[in-house]
Amino acid sequence: MLLHKIRMYKVEGFFFVSIISAVLTVGYLYAQIAAALLVTAVFLSRRMFAVIGFLIISLMLFIHFTVLVTAEKDPGKERTTYETTRGTVLADNEYALRAGEAVIGSYTKVPYRGREGRLAPGYLVLEKVYFRTELPLVSAILEKRKELSEKMYAESAGRLRIIQALLLGDRSHLEGRVQDVYLLTGLSHLLAVSGTHVGVITLICFTLLFFLPLKLRMFVSCFALAAFVPLAGFKVPVMRAAVTAVTAMTAWILDCRTDFRKLLLFLWGFFLLIAPGLLGNISFLLSFAAVYGITSLRFKGLSWFEGTIKAGIAATAFTMPLSMYVFGTFNPASIFSTIIMVPVVYLQLITGFLYMLFPSLTLEPLVMLEKLNIYASDLMASLTGVFFVLKAMSLHIFILLMLFLAVISRTKYVLVSAAVFLAVFIPSKAEDGLHFPELGRYRAFIYKEGDRIEAFYSGMRSNYLYSFIPFAAKFGVRNFDYAKIEIYDSENIIFTSAETSGDFSGICVNNPECLKPLIYMTRSNTITKSNINTEKTYFLYKNRLKADNIVELYNSAPLHYRPEGRTEE
Repeated sequence: MLLHKIRMYKVEGFFFVSIISAVLTVGYLYAQIAAALLVTAVFLSRRMFAVIGFLIISLMLFIHFTVLVTAEKDPGKERTTYETTRGTVLADNEYALRAGEAVIGSYTKVPYRGREGRLAPGYLVLEKVYFRTELPLVSAILEKRKELSEKMYAESAGRLRIIQALLLGDRSHLEGRVQDVYLLTGLSHLLAVSGTHVGVITLICFTLLFFLPLKLRMFVSCFALAAFVPLAGFKVPVMRAAVTAVTAMTAWILDCRTDFRKLLLFLWGFFLLIAPGLLGNISFLLSFAAVYGITSLRFKGLSWFEGTIKAGIAATAFTMPLSMYVFGTFNPASIFSTIIMVPVVYLQLITGFLYMLFPSLTLEPLVMLEKLNIYASDLMASLTGVFFVLKAMSLHIFILLMLFLAVISRTKYVLVSAAVFLAVFIPSKAEDGLHFPELGRYRAFIYKEGDRIEAFYSGMRSNYLYSFIPFAAKFGVRNFDYAKIEIYDSENIIFTSAETSGDFSGICVNNPECLKPLIYMTRSNTITKSNINTEKTYFLYKNRLKADNIVELYNSAPLHYRPEGRTEE
């Protein structure tokens, strides 16, 4: 009986042991290899161990030492930033990497500013190149992808911007406001080329080939997904989702009837063994949570509409705790917004594929669909934006919710998982005082005094999105009593201010002569001996003058300054 139980949950055991292995070994290559071989030896048969073990070592070494360059991202005077299959890579200009090159070398991971730990997200610095070669076919595909994106933009006179992101994974033309609207409505997953697009591509194949037998449609879908991966720029999320979908359809074609959820656990456990760093990859975790939630449902006897609603509830519930813990954002109405927007995206993708064959005939339909996308997303923002939640979730609440979801997923009452939505009503706790986020050279603070909360931000949209919004989520409000939000390359549609004009109540901004005791200067080296007041406290970046009442934020932020004069980092 006990042996039977162990065999029943063998896949689950493999998955959880893979997680433990990833946590313990991430960052240590030889420990990763040893742990992966040990795990597979325990859970797989001897024949399978020989095959899977060799595959794991090969893939692990390849992933650790090799990157495939997909695009040049940001050229600099001494170093250039590249998009690769391992994320962002920074390389000296002497290497002059090109899209379509496979580069074997040594890389050092540098966590993003303000992030710590072996699982912290970051970028790679190319230290040394051992071998590099251009893959002609890959290079040609990536070049055609770039040409197609530019062609769509040029021939539409700049009217096509979204389809490049949806079809090609190219966001270079995408406006910041459009991305913010999708964030506000909880639809950001539709802009990111990932599992959603793999599902849409498969649905397109199934729909257009409705007259073929099911297995043949699956066979064609596998080839379509394989072709979509390079078309989308070899984005890691889409490769991961494509491998999962192709494996599932191949199992069905070969009549290997298996529990899809067990197959999912095995595949994603395998991913963690060969690339333990995925455990710190939010895209990976959100994708897994969404798919696991959906596969926990029973769809037999449900209509398309019922199945779609239930799948939306499960996917949203299972991703909500992680989204609020990491980003502090959530919109439960995304369940219904997705139902409205997916058909629009579906039509855009079909027309986008047809554009490759008949550009002159499909250009205007693409432009019309782009306008429809913008109109529909703006409409969803106006209708559902009120449900948008900006609130950070504490670690212990996050753990409790994940345990609850783990228990619910084993029952037939998976829709009870929607109870996690109640967590948005848990009040946020933030101490009074002046709070500075980790923003490097950009400027921001939040001032809290009793029930009054004020905010200031001045900087690029990337810092606004990935640093300031999660920071503001700790206070649980997006409607400040007073706020000045300036985004250089976009506009603010997330935060509002009750007072449309005025000044901050407890601090002066860019005015060292004001009477308030706290002064915040957004420009460096602005306080000198001639204008410093020993009775005031100044917050600046890289000031030449050093004094006890001057706080340099560039290196000391994040910082919490209490009004009584005590500081703590």
